[in-house]
Amino acid sequence: MAEKLRVTTGVNQLDRLLGGLYIGDNVVWHDDSGSLAAVFCLNFIQASQAQNRPLIYVSFDRSPRNLLDKLGDLADSPTLTILDCFTCGIEYISIEQTAF
Repeated sequence: MAEKLRVTTGVNQLDRLLGGLYIGDNVVWHDDSGSLAAVFCLNFIQASQAQNRPLIYVSFDRSPRNLLDKLGDLADSPTLTILDCFTCGIEYISIEQTAF
């Protein structure tokens, strides 16, 4: 069995904590409301874009407009894909609430 290739996350402090990532790893960051994760996310997006690395941002707690405002110019990168789960979730909750 071939050994997996270890690569950098693009964030030095994170590499020190995790020891980097393996090719093929999928990484999901989940944060609690009110945490300082927003600062980390912005820095992670900047590092990914500086290295021209693709990144998928899945948003469950912000409207697309709010998220785009928060990301500013970072949202314009072709390497960033934003998945809006907030809007769909709101519609689902509304349907569920009216069903009862």
